[in-house]
Amino acid sequence: MAPGGMCVGGDWQLAGCDGIFISRCALLDCVYRGQVVAEIHRLSGCFETGIEAIAAEREGTILGLRNKASAATGRDWAVLIGIPENTE
Repeated sequence: MAPGGMCVGGDWQLAGCDGIFISRCALLDCVYRGQVVAEIHRLSGCFETGIEAIAAEREGTILGLRNKASAATGRDWAVLIGIPENTE
């Protein structure tokens, strides 16, 4: 590992519904468990039918955010939250 580097682990949280993905945080933001990090705006035709919040499943650092506007239920990734791994 490079000096000053850190090993992290984590997994992508998937979209919980179909709709338009809106981030509520930035890359490298530190987040806490339960914090709303993104939203998916559900649509029916041209009309918004609701908003589903995506809450952080764990405390950590935002390492990845969806870069496409559309999201599909359980298939599309939404956010990647990294947590430090014990390397000792």
